[in-house]
Amino acid sequence: MVNDIPNIDWLVDCHRSWELASRILYREGTWFDFDAWEAREEGNTGTTARNPNQTPAEAELNQLWDHILNYTLRMAHPGVLPNRVEGDLPDVLVEIRAIRTAMENLRMPGSTTLQPEDEPTMFHENMLISCYTKLEALRAVYKLANLLYEIISNAKSKHPLKSKIAKDFSNDLVSETQVCYESIRDVAQSYINLIKRRGITAIKAQIRWGKTGECLSSLLDDDDVEYYAKEYVDSALEAWNGVLKVKLK
Repeated sequence: MVNDIPNIDWLVDCHRSWELASRILYREGTWFDFDAWEAREEGNTGTTARNPNQTPAEAELNQLWDHILNYTLRMAHPGVLPNRVEGDLPDVLVEIRAIRTAMENLRMPGSTTLQPEDEPTMFHENMLISCYTKLEALRAVYKLANLLYEIISNAKSKHPLKSKIAKDFSNDLVSETQVCYESIRDVAQSYINLIKRRGITAIKAQIRWGKTGECLSSLLDDDDVEYYAKEYVDSALEAWNGVLKVKLK
């Protein structure tokens, strides 16, 4: 496996960060419904807490989820945390812009001009993990922006943070989130286009390349290679199309 198997501390970390924020934002519960850390201690048999076995893609989003959670709690449950705006909320925009820039750099060009045996890997488990973890966070930010709008636009709202948030901020947050969302879809679509155009040719060439290709030629005839190449392409297209099916709202 390319990533560690999730451990108990991964589960605790999941519940105390993105799961908690999502429950509140999707109106599926409140912050006091379940205390992951308390449950962890109750089930502790004397072993010390370990680091959660996060994938690199999950670890990259820890800070963003902390910002999302902190502000979700402040907006949905005033008084749980200090009523401040500086830091968390502006940083959400910074994090989203960074994600968008990174994803834009991953978009495959229309033509790589490479030989088939040199084409880049068209599909990998980490690609899916990276896309889906980011999409989950963006969906939460979109919900947070809606929560902000409800509070700011409601003339009768007496929320302690209402006067501290610029009226246009929720719109800015939605706009940045939508652009970032589209950048992820662009990456998926660019790989879909490349796979459709060059997938089978590239895989067949790579299977036959070099010393390994020579060894495999005694085990796989051309019909076998053609069959496996088509299977790979079909699976890769199905996986990338799954990314495109995720809705922002």
